[in-house]
Amino acid sequence: MMRMCLLVVLLFSLLPRADVVFAQGTPAANAPKLDEKQLVSLLEPQYQRQAAEYEFFLDEARKQKLELVEKPVMRWTGEGSSGAVWVWTRQGRAEVVGCLGTYSDQDGTRNGFHEFHSLTLKPLQRVEIGTVRTWESSKPGVEPKLLVESASPAATDKLRLIQMRNIVREYTVLMRSGEQTHTLRLAPTPLFRFQSTNPDVLDGALFSFLWDNGTDPEFLLLLEARETAEGHRWHFAPVRFTNREIWLTRGNQELWRVPAHNEFWTRKILRDNYASCAMGVLDLEAIKASPPTTKARIPEKPK
Repeated sequence: MMRMCLLVVLLFSLLPRADVVFAQGTPAANAPKLDEKQLVSLLEPQYQRQAAEYEFFLDEARKQKLELVEKPVMRWTGEGSSGAVWVWTRQGRAEVVGCLGTYSDQDGTRNGFHEFHSLTLKPLQRVEIGTVRTWESSKPGVEPKLLVESASPAATDKLRLIQMRNIVREYTVLMRSGEQTHTLRLAPTPLFRFQSTNPDVLDGALFSFLWDNGTDPEFLLLLEARETAEGHRWHFAPVRFTNREIWLTRGNQELWRVPAHNEFWTRKILRDNYASCAMGVLDLEAIKASPPTTKARIPEKPK
């Protein structure tokens, strides 16, 4: 997830949203003293409303709209940070995964961020992230790779879940933070299990790998049983969920690596299949005093 590396950009280059969530420069001394779990509870109604504002489409005609899963699939906390993870689906398959969260700067101010990764098999259509960025990916969200050595998918849901858990345990995920390299830990249960009605996808799930300073998911592994000429076969796809350098190994073989990601503060238009965006300083007192509206507001386009 994003952290506290670019406060200057947050304070001076981003426009605040029109609601009460983001404000320019809430004094740290006056901010309510809440722990991360309390902040998740306080902010989740805001996250719910903001998640509902996003509209993702698979086609240029904007007819194939993705469906937001009603509740967050995960709530997480870390050192000075917290958030909730959301999934948008089509025919029961996860097509976009996103995190709406906050982190504390060194002076105690609370900053918001939104980040997303496309899981589509073709470029996702243009979408606005708040009032500050446009996400217009120029490539597919994922390119699933066939697991040649894996057995064919089992006949039942329960047995396929066992297969997926056994497959995901074969992978190791490493992440660089500063001068240190961290081995992420696999969460015991899937982040999201497909309920697929797509004949090309028999089953699938997203598995999360967490940092050791909390429950922050920094990497996701997509597993799905996709149709092939030989019937359904297991496929995998790596999904970054951090702005740090991160890589995936299996045994002694490195399978995938991505460098540190800084697109979220250098560009107005985001072209990658992963998009992260700093949203500004939060006014926690205003959030506590004003309950979220139930009507979703369509985000304005950046100027």
